[in-house]
Amino acid sequence: MKKVILLMLFAAFISSNSFSQEGLEVNVNSERTLGFEYWFNDKVAGVLRLHQGVLDGYSVAPMLFLNLKEINESTMLYLGVGLREVEEFETISIPLGLRVFPFDKTPNFGFTLELENVFGDDYILIPSFGLSYRF
Repeated sequence: MKKVILLMLFAAFISSNSFSQEGLEVNVNSERTLGFEYWFNDKVAGVLRLHQGVLDGYSVAPMLFLNLKEINESTMLYLGVGLREVEEFETISIPLGLRVFPFDKTPNFGFTLELENVFGDDYILIPSFGLSYRF
């Protein structure tokens, strides 16, 4: 059943939409996170994160991101909600982040600053700095 859910999520990310933009996000933090995102429009994205960390070992986290505010063409503030520990659905993740694409010559490469709030048996706040590439 878990494999079917993951395949359905993956299929949703690679489906085409004329207003969509696919992106690859790589976060470097204590959780060692790799995220794949698919923007359905300017406001909403589906995200699939792969975690390898001390919090939950290896896990897959499906999420939805909402673009809260586009500060300018190259900077956006986002809020997300998702699940951690997918096998047991025990924790909820609410990341709040700022993504900046500051380079004119490479406009698809940028940086991410994020605070991930993880609610479960305990509350954990995970700050992270990451690199982002959108294509």
